Amino acid sequence: MATPLSLSLHTLAHSSGLPLPTVSRWICAQSAARASAMDACLDAALRGGVPLLPHARASFREAASALRAEGTALAAEAASASPSAAAAGAERLSKSVAGVCAAVSACVDAHRPTFAQLRAAESPRAGGLSRAEGSPRALRLHEQPEGVLRLSVLFDQLQYNAIGLRVQSSSLLARTRGAPPPIGSIRLPHLVRGVLEDVSAFCVEKFGVRPPVHVEVAGEAVAGGSTVSAGEDELGGRTPAGLADSSSLLGVPEHAAFCISELLKNAFRAHIDAFTAGGVDDAPPVRIRIVTRDAHIASVRVSDCGGGLAQAGAMTEFAYFGSTFVPMDAGWTYSREHGAPFTGMGLGLVRARLHARYMGGGVALLSQPGGGCDACVWFERAGRNVGDWQAAVLT
Repeated sequence: MATPLSLSLHTLAHSSGLPLPTVSRWICAQSAARASAMDACLDAALRGGVPLLPHARASFREAASALRAEGTALAAEAASASPSAAAAGAERLSKSVAGVCAAVSACVDAHRPTFAQLRAAESPRAGGLSRAEGSPRALRLHEQPEGVLRLSVLFDQLQYNAIGLRVQSSSLLARTRGAPPPIGSIRLPHLVRGVLEDVSAFCVEKFGVRPPVHVEVAGEAVAGGSTVSAGEDELGGRTPAGLADSSSLLGVPEHAAFCISELLKNAFRAHIDAFTAGGVDDAPPVRIRIVTRDAHIASVRVSDCGGGLAQAGAMTEFAYFGSTFVPMDAGWTYSREHGAPFTGMGLGLVRARLHARYMGGGVALLSQPGGGCDACVWFERAGRNVGDWQAAVLT
């Protein structure tokens, strides 16, 4: 049976003191069990009438079957494997996991037209959320047609398990190579600084400008519990006194960076749409607030003044392929004809929520129509059961 992913993360994080054969056997067996669990999710979805494309379904089943066989065989060999054989086994497992992850991603992407057809065939139960008149409508997940809901549940299950598979196989590969593991201590202020630099450069590449930014780091100082702040515009490499320990958490730095980057990209694009590239320098700044509320949770809130969504309220689940952004004019001065798009695919918040969930957290969006959006990602900092953090984050 596959270990729950939230427990798996903490197990992996504390596995460095265990013998390699023990770790290898556990990870390989877990990978095989997770492939079976994903296959079972697919079977249940098909029995429930979820409209899956036959070629995408077949590709996933082939990849899952290969991983199940590889993981089972490697788990049986692990106890007697030499270090070189263990390293070769980790490489084999990694390739099989990559095959499953690629199949899941391809399956999701192949169903973009299916989502559009389902939405067109059945009117949603409530109005859409759009940043501008005539823009694509990003709907609250619970307001979607039934077919969209069922397909979304399946894709959440597959993608969430794929995240766990990647972390497990990467951990084993790093162990056999003597490389740093994917799981480690994350100092949020430093992580946010790096993500901000990357997203800023990406924004300038695409649009020629990026909005002004104000960063605040707040939390309980170790000594006295007072709130401390840092930075007007950039973090500049500084960590406020007393926050070196309280702002850190255990998790996957790459996942946390991905979540934060998605929130920043959305905020930057909202400002450019609302104020135009020529006026964004004189607009209010995008505000980033890093918060450590207690011993169990850390969060990053990104607030924009890009006009908000057409409906007020909070969301913690998001529709697939539901971007609110109007595609940029092809003649836009700084747009590129190649490379990844800055925003607009309709999967960023969906995938950010799943990556945050793996770290015991989530993503929430709070909209003020005509004003802007507050987007928050939060992560569990200690090894305890995940509770309902939404009230603490959104207040």
